[in-house]
Amino acid sequence: MTQIIDIKAVRRLAPEDVRVGAYVVPMFQVTEFFTPCNRNEGEYTVRRLEMTATDEIRVLRVVGVFLPFVFVRDALGDHSTLDMRLVRVAEVPRDLGRFVRKRLRADKRRALVRDRS
Repeated sequence: MTQIIDIKAVRRLAPEDVRVGAYVVPMFQVTEFFTPCNRNEGEYTVRRLEMTATDEIRVLRVVGVFLPFVFVRDALGDHSTLDMRLVRVAEVPRDLGRFVRKRLRADKRRALVRDRS
């Protein structure tokens, strides 16, 4: 018997490919810092370091795009703004994005009911 396995993957997006209604996950965060080039001259250069996002993985829904900024909403309804110059995002398949957000909302509701009793 042959079993078909449906594997879904996220796809890294360029800032100009981010669209309203898409589900995205922050993958990398860019940090900029100054380092001395020549200590005697007092010259500095800007270094960019791209690191894997260390926060909890959050599936975000894009509400608005006004590059270089993207306005997003998380599963609990909180809004935030991503600076696409400092964050690299990947697009999550629509059905997976909906599923994850629905489960997170249900978990939050259960926690609220438990706290009230």
